[in-house]
Amino acid sequence: MHPTHGQLSHRNSARSSRFPKSVVCIIATSVAAYDLLTRETTYHDLGDDYYDRRQTERAKRRALATLERQGYRVTIEAVA
Repeated sequence: MHPTHGQLSHRNSARSSRFPKSVVCIIATSVAAYDLLTRETTYHDLGDDYYDRRQTERAKRRALATLERQGYRVTIEAVA
């Protein structure tokens, strides 16, 4: 499935792009609409945390790095 508009906006701002955010969203929406119409399916939103759920280690490292940049010392313990 295709990423949500919030994810597109975030991903586009994270890297330098030749397209403004609005154009990226329009292109992605057009591609998604084309896929839905050609496959004759309905849209199913994966959610804003889709990539975080799929890549838990990356999300954990990113959260730790953010806290450490803010001056916190972080230790992680697994919940039993």
